[in-house]
Amino acid sequence: MANAFGIIAALVLAAAAYFGFTNKKALEHQRAALSSEEQKLEINTNEFEEKKETLIGLQDDTKAANEENATLTEQLETQLATNKSLQTDIDDKKSAVESKKAEVEEGREKLARFGDLDNLKRNLEKLSTDLATLKGELLLKDTEIQTRKALSDSLGTENEAISSVLENYAKKQSLSSLNASVSRVVNDLGFVILSGGDNAGIVRDSILDVKRNGQTIGKLKVTGTEPSTAAANIIPDSFEDGMTVRVGDTVVASSK
Repeated sequence: MANAFGIIAALVLAAAAYFGFTNKKALEHQRAALSSEEQKLEINTNEFEEKKETLIGLQDDTKAANEENATLTEQLETQLATNKSLQTDIDDKKSAVESKKAEVEEGREKLARFGDLDNLKRNLEKLSTDLATLKGELLLKDTEIQTRKALSDSLGTENEAISSVLENYAKKQSLSSLNASVSRVVNDLGFVILSGGDNAGIVRDSILDVKRNGQTIGKLKVTGTEPSTAAANIIPDSFEDGMTVRVGDTVVASSK
């Protein structure tokens, strides 16, 4: 009986030892598997962190790209607006050029109708000369009319003076006592305006000596008078070469 219990106890111990050994092997195997899983987890965690950092970098790059894209889009819109404005300016300038071409063509047609430009120039110069001459004649006529009016107004009160003036008019000679000067020179028309007139004793058609520094330098012929001014033609041949009448020169009745 005792031997049977001993055998059973031995069997139980042997079974316990076997199961303990088996469990130890299984535990070691589980520990090894757990360690492997932990290593895989660490590797996966590291890969996750790397991919997370990469993703964050990609997000930053995407944000920067979006901002750059927005800036480029704005610049593109600005450039398109500028291009549109430039195109408008170009179209306007093209229209202006076409308009100028039309004006030039019209001008050419007008010039063609006028004929030879040299002849036209000569005709215009002649017309200008004729107009200047006519203006001078009108001025002299007006001066003559004013002179006659002044003489007519003064006839009733200055009989003696008028008689003397009429006598000088008849002789076409200015009074020897006259003292006047040149107040204006119109070289283009060849005449001068004097500071004295009828009241100074200047007579129409009379000859006057032009004096400068006490010397006679030339002569004038009176063409029209009024009370306080007169007009006279320059006698070119009476002046020496290079000499001409000037404002401020004095005039007296000619002694010849």
